[in-house]
Amino acid sequence: MSASAKNFYANFFESRDPITLTVSTQLSLISEARELDGWHIAVGMLGFLGVIAPGFLIVYHYHPDLIVKLDVAKLVVFSASLSVPVVFVNLVIATAAYPGEDGPDQKDALIMAAFGSASMLYGALLPAYIWHWQVVRIDLAVPDGTAGSGLTILVGPNGGGKSTILECFRKLNSQQPTFTEGKRNKLSGDRVSIGVDFDSHSGTLRTIDQGGSQTIWESSSNLTPPRSYVLPSRRVFQPYFGLGSWSRDQYRNNLQELTMRGQQMDQFTTRLFNALANYPAFSTVFNRIYGEDLSWTIDQSEQGQYYIKVAKKSAQFHNSDGLGEGVVSLLFIADALFDSAPGETIVIDEPELSLHPQLQRRLLREIVAITSDRQVLISTHSPEMIDIRSIINGAALARIAEDNEGSKIYQLNASARSALSILQTDFFNPHSLGYDARSCFFAEDRLVITEGQEDVVCFNRALERLNFRPSIPFFGFGAGGASKIPLVTQILKALGFSRIGAVFDGDKIVEAASYRTDFPMFRSWILPTMDVRDKPAPNLKIGVCDSSYDLKPSYFRHVGRLFSRMNNYLHS
Repeated sequence: MSASAKNFYANFFESRDPITLTVSTQLSLISEARELDGWHIAVGMLGFLGVIAPGFLIVYHYHPDLIVKLDVAKLVVFSASLSVPVVFVNLVIATAAYPGEDGPDQKDALIMAAFGSASMLYGALLPAYIWHWQVVRIDLAVPDGTAGSGLTILVGPNGGGKSTILECFRKLNSQQPTFTEGKRNKLSGDRVSIGVDFDSHSGTLRTIDQGGSQTIWESSSNLTPPRSYVLPSRRVFQPYFGLGSWSRDQYRNNLQELTMRGQQMDQFTTRLFNALANYPAFSTVFNRIYGEDLSWTIDQSEQGQYYIKVAKKSAQFHNSDGLGEGVVSLLFIADALFDSAPGETIVIDEPELSLHPQLQRRLLREIVAITSDRQVLISTHSPEMIDIRSIINGAALARIAEDNEGSKIYQLNASARSALSILQTDFFNPHSLGYDARSCFFAEDRLVITEGQEDVVCFNRALERLNFRPSIPFFGFGAGGASKIPLVTQILKALGFSRIGAVFDGDKIVEAASYRTDFPMFRSWILPTMDVRDKPAPNLKIGVCDSSYDLKPSYFRHVGRLFSRMNNYLHS
């Protein structure tokens, strides 16, 4: 052991003053405890059950993450602060109700206040715990004149609830919205409630008091629900159709009720006639996304039906039935964008479907450009559709994930947005927010963050060498250095990831200790070597892998145990 280490341990033990409890102190405490009568015990129990316990249950139900973040004293104070206003109101009422001969009967008033507050709080909490009622809220980005500022991006794993949120917007457009039995959550009392805040007003679309499929719209200002242009993920129409043209408002206010996924949107053909009448404006948007000029028109068959006719470079033509799914999808998307107006809201489910990566990137640029003065909400599974620069400029990134209590919405906070800004300007490590890193936003949970790309390469090769199953999910190609691991963690934490681990090199003990202090809810590990792989002089370092990125046999056992700890933590 080095001299410095000996000095550290010596100071450590010498700084610990012995804690002594004299016999007289012990006897004093026992004597005071014996003096407590039933009234004191009852007051203590009522204080706990009527003040602290309800507040704790509120925290546990709606913000369970605070149970881990706060120490005991802060948790007690915070829990009590949630209940005290109710207790105070009940105390005032009880004091007036029990005046007594020489003033208020404090004991009776206090008992009634405790019982009254406990009855109110527990009565309100009981349905939430029985039916798991919870209010989930999403705040859409508000355009401020900056490109991308009005963009809201929904990410998350499959089955998290993204499509449900988009369905809410579609229902708000319906003239007579109904919810079938299969679309109502039994755990939420078999009822639906969609609240909207818009233009300094608010309203709610909810199930009628009698229950069932019918709904009622309620607004304090007697306003109609806000309308938006909504596109589902499966965008198809009948290749042969009849004559008819609708304006944007006509189409938006009479959206077809889709009863099944992939159902043909036959009303959309009315927009094709409108697009043809506004050919220059529509084709400008379509061709910018498509990447080349595509000549098209609407023709009529001998049977009197109409169809799309597309001219190819070979002078041949395709009709509606022969159009590729990507072109068909772009017809829908270009229509949603080309005649939109400032202040409008556009909702697109999975805009990337059937589009190759270059088209996705061009589509994202088109969307970003118009979100300076209008709102666009997209739900996506493509890293190509996540624009970091727009998020820094005010765009919203929301992750939708499901747990035992239902779907939860997690949105980036100010500190996470600041972390994104720092990583975005790290030009030496562009992979920190590259394609693989952005792919992690769609993960179910459970990610391990490493310092750099060498760590990811070495660890993945080591997993194969050790034949370790299951594989460990690493964040992209590393954070771009030990100092960047907390930044990545801050982003993932804001997006609701609950199982995050971090691996530090052996020479980053200080950074690892700081990480444990800042993120006590997560786990970190330290390599037994100064680096992940051997580095030559002059910056000589020894790693668990050799210079060829192969795990050294001498570290098989140690790294295997490290992987086991990671796996146990991620799946515990």
